[in-house]
Amino acid sequence: MRVMRGATGTDPELAAPWETNQQQTRSAHGMLAGLLAGRDALRPGLDADQARDIAFVLMNVETYPQYADACGWTPDQWTERTAAIVTGALLRTELLVDGDRDG
Repeated sequence: MRVMRGATGTDPELAAPWETNQQQTRSAHGMLAGLLAGRDALRPGLDADQARDIAFVLMNVETYPQYADACGWTPDQWTERTAAIVTGALLRTELLVDGDRDG
């Protein structure tokens, strides 16, 4: 993915599918955020668009290498920690299990 992402600025044939993938991913996160908003599960003050954007950035294919390469996280650590980060960022506090609460 890094090679493809790096080439998007110079190769239009790679840029178009990359942009399509990013748009589809953001749209999928928007559907999730909409479901959470419809169930009144989002943190107070957080709307569906903000939740979509937070989920999109935190779970984006470009974020994973930062955790894996720069921070040394294993795939299992990334999965577990990202789930905790995303749920903590998006969900109402009372919906979180004790291990996912702030502080």
